[in-house]
Amino acid sequence: MRNINTILDNTEAFGSLYTHSMEILKLQSSIRTKLGSPLSDHIYLANINTEQLILYTDSPVWAAKLRYLTTELLDIVKSYPAFKNVTSVRIKINPSLYSASAAESHLSISSRTVQHLEKIANCINDTELQSSLSKLAQNH
Repeated sequence: MRNINTILDNTEAFGSLYTHSMEILKLQSSIRTKLGSPLSDHIYLANINTEQLILYTDSPVWAAKLRYLTTELLDIVKSYPAFKNVTSVRIKINPSLYSASAAESHLSISSRTVQHLEKIANCINDTELQSSLSKLAQNH
């Protein structure tokens, strides 16, 4: 059994792939830090070559915001000597990158709202709507 680092160091192709992936992670971290939250939670550096930076984001809204920051992104990238010739930024949307934890965040409702929902549910004749309102009040 051999250590993965030994394999990567001894194989030129894997070594360069490993080095490139480490550069991508380092640059992604730098971009996220400099752009700050909440935008940083939606930026994924897909690749970079001598001329182009390729970013993924999880929605069209964040893609639009990133497009307005193209000049800033290029300045960040060009601060790395290996990427000083990068001249363009390509932004792609990949909804599968959307964080499941953000979708699962639970909004709470006040006890007063729960009381109103229960009162409304008790006063209506539509059984389906009544059931839905009751469930909503119970899941606060």
